[in-house]
Order: sequence, then C-alpha cells, then structure tokens
Amino acid sequence: MPAAYVAWLGIDVVMAVLVFTAMLTDNTGTKALCFQALELFAITPLLTAGLVCLASGVLLGLGSKYGLVRYWWVAVKLALNLVLTALVLVVLRPGVRATAEQARQAVAGQPATLVVGDLIFPPVVSTTALVIATVLSVFEPWGRTRKGEAAQRAALTPPHRFVRLRQARVLCAGSDESERTLPLTDSSDRGHRAFSVLGRTNRRGEEIDQVAGRRVGHDAGMANDADTFRKFVGLVSSQLDEGGAHGDELASRLHVSRSQLDRVVSATSSETAGRFRRRILMERAAYRLVMGDLAVLDVAVEAGYSSHEAFTRAFRRAYGASPSSWRQRPQSLQLDAPNGVHFHPPGGLRLPARTQVTSMDLLVTMTEHHVWLTAEMIDRAAGLSSAQLDAPIELSVDGIDQNPTVRSLLSRLVGQLDRWNQAVADQPYDFAVEEHESLRSMRDRLAASGPVFLSHVRDAAERGSFDDTFVDATGGSPLFFTYGGMVAHVLTYAAHRRILVVGGLSSAGLDLQDDPLAWEPVRPPGPTLPPH
Repeated sequence: MPAAYVAWLGIDVVMAVLVFTAMLTDNTGTKALCFQALELFAITPLLTAGLVCLASGVLLGLGSKYGLVRYWWVAVKLALNLVLTALVLVVLRPGVRATAEQARQAVAGQPATLVVGDLIFPPVVSTTALVIATVLSVFEPWGRTRKGEAAQRAALTPPHRFVRLRQARVLCAGSDESERTLPLTDSSDRGHRAFSVLGRTNRRGEEIDQVAGRRVGHDAGMANDADTFRKFVGLVSSQLDEGGAHGDELASRLHVSRSQLDRVVSATSSETAGRFRRRILMERAAYRLVMGDLAVLDVAVEAGYSSHEAFTRAFRRAYGASPSSWRQRPQSLQLDAPNGVHFHPPGGLRLPARTQVTSMDLLVTMTEHHVWLTAEMIDRAAGLSSAQLDAPIELSVDGIDQNPTVRSLLSRLVGQLDRWNQAVADQPYDFAVEEHESLRSMRDRLAASGPVFLSHVRDAAERGSFDDTFVDATGGSPLFFTYGGMVAHVLTYAAHRRILVVGGLSSAGLDLQDDPLAWEPVRPPGPTLPPH
C-alpha cells in the first residue's frame, strides 16, 4: 500500500475526529480549536497526499500492462483520485478557511457562528472513496475498456515470422499418445507469442495438430472439448510473462462464451478457468520469489496483481506465509490441484499423463534392495574389529570419498538416506553424526531413515511424479531437485560405496552376496547368477 494512500486515509481519520468533536461538544473553545486544526490538516497535507497518489498511480499504470484506461477498475480509481483531489481545492479549502476564520473571531471575543454544516461530508465521502478504490484493487472487476480491447486485438495479431524458441514449454500427454512438448515462440519485435506448428503422430498413426490439439477420427464433441482445453492451457502458458488474461479475454480468444469455457475447463480439470489461471500464476510467482532478485511488488505485478497488499493476501492464503517469509524458507512450489497441472520451471506448464506409468516399480525395488543391503552390511560389519572397521580401503583411482573405510562408508550410506529425507522436509542435516559413528548408531538411524526414504520413492512411483520438484534451502542458497534426480543420485553413489564395503568385508573373510539378481524378493526359481 503506497505511503501516500496511508497518509491520505490518516488525514481523513483526523478530519473525522475533529469534525465530530466540534459537532458533539457544547464548549465554544473546543469548537474553535477543532475548526482551526482543520485548516492545518485538511488543505495542504490532504492536497499533497492526493497529488502524490495521483502521480504514483499514473507512473505505475504507464509502467505496467494495466495502463491508465485499459481496464475499467483502473480508470475508475483514476477518476476517483482526480475528483477527490479537485474537491479539496474547489470545495473543501473555501469551507475550511471560512470556518477557521469564524473560530478565530470567536477566540478573539467577537461575534461568530461556529457550526459544522457541510464539513461533515468531506471525511465521510473521502474515506468511502478510498475504501472503494481498495476493493477495486483487490477484485479487479469489469474487465477491459473499449480502448483496452482494441489494444488487445492489435497485440494478438498473428505474427508473420518466428525469431527464437522460448524456454517455456507445455508438456502434454494423451491417453494413447507419448508425452510431447509444445514449444512457445517469440515472434517479431512486437513480442507476440504463438505455438509453432509441429506435426506429430501417435502410436496408432492418428494425425495430431499441436496448434489445435485435435485428433482425426475421434468423437466430435469430446474432441472439441479436449481441443478447447488444450488451447486454453496454451493461452495461459503463453501469457505467463504478462500476468495472464482474465476469463472473459481467454473465452474471447478461444471464440467461446465465458460460461462454455468454464464448463469445458471445469469438466476437464475440475477447476474453473479463473481459478486454474490464478493458481498457475501463483506457482510461478513462488518460483520467481526464490530464483530472482525481483522485489515482491514486481513479482505481484507479473502475477496480475496491482498492489503489494492484494498479492500478499492471496499468497498467504495459498502458501500459508507472506511472500517475504516464504522467500527465506521456501517449500514445494506446487499447490494442491485436482488435475495435476502445475507450473514447470523455468517457464511452462506440465500436464500429467492420463495413464500412470507403472514401470517405476522397478525403481522402488532397486531402492528397497539398497536399504536392505545396507542393513545387511552393517550386520556383517559387527563381526569386524575396530581396526578392521577403520582400516583404509586402497583404491587405484580416485573415489568419491576421502580415505574411505568400512565404517565411514557404512555411515555415509545411512547418512545419504537421512540427508535427503531432511532435504525433502527442508530441515538441516548434521554431518557430525558420521564422525567415527558406531554400528549401533548406524542401525538406529537406518531403522528411522530407511522407511522414510522408501516412502518418498513409493509415493512418487504411485503418483508418477518423479519429475515433481522440491526446494532445499537449508544450505543458504535454495536448490531445486526432482524426486527422480534424488533417487538416481542416491542409487548411483550408493552402488560405488556398497561395492567397496563388500570388498572390505570379503578381505576380512566375511562374504556377502550383493548382486540384486540373488535378492530373494526378485529371484526366480532355478539358477540365477550369471558368470562374472
């Protein structure tokens, strides 16, 4: 909220106190004092606040997509500001000065008339107008003006040439189509956006038009709804940089009515068009808060909000914290959604496949094997002496750990699971626990961290969401990871450490079969292990 606006509202409150005090008191001295104080507070300060509000509003409008007369709510706010500022000069100043002069005569003992009269109206009218302006900023009603619609039509003129491929993309998947990317392109220097036309066929050889999103040979009604939804998603994605269009504008661009657009989007995604657009923009705003140096107000304008206050209220409702607080300790970008469509950094949308991929069960099995084998190695290591546990493992090449021993490698294997569990929960991890850790401590930590890590993998596999992103801000600068990347990292480095531990155990006369082919849950009947 601009400081000038707060000052204006404060002056109105002071005026109201003085006017109503003068109206309710019978003391002539008190009335005279109130009227003289009005002259001090109600002219120059109020006029200054009005002019500063007017100037800041004009600058903000000219510097953003809202303009001055492109949207009705902006134009009404501008008109209110102009009218109130003019009334200070034309109506309020003469009345206040005349009343103050009567007050000075009364103080001097001369005959004077001390009545409030019409002075009761300025604080009431001004405060009401400011409240109306605040409501307009929050709800942004009525859409574009005729001039705004004309400017939008000019901006949406199809471009004649493409310049470069944008990083933003939309990932779509049909029930029988492989996942595909719909690149968005910048057009000529006017900054238009459009889909590039990239023909593709699905596994049945049906023609797919990525611009219209239609498939030949499908039921016309269902195809039209799917076509409209794909176009809608494309429009939302293409306008992320402009804060997105309102529902009426989107419906107009798709050549359907607003009610028809809401029906199609609600039936397809279980969200209205307006709610879908606002959620995507809010997820993008959360990403911009963490990854950029933009001020909160700049992020708010990008997300389609005209004021810091309106954005903060909406952000707090969505994420449970103010933008500034969330920037310091970010969590998952994705808000709850009934359709699984989310903002996908750095600048696109991701649509889930209609059928979940079940082949990720293999990844769950590999993780289960890793947790089981780590526990087995800790148990076998109990048969080693302290000297054997801490004996250096000789490598002919550089490894990933400095001066590895059976003890340090086992502790690191457990610590990997614990460390990533803490990262998902955005909690710090204490590496000091791994310094000469006892086998008993390793067992206890593995018993706690192993099931938690497995739950992350199983949940991601069940939901087909290994590409979902989480934020780790425990190290100072926020880092973004996907669940799939986390699992791949753990299994890759764990395989190296497990081989070294098995070698160390073998050197001490303790054999352990670590090959997954011999693991009971996946071993078929009959001979299993191939010759090495």
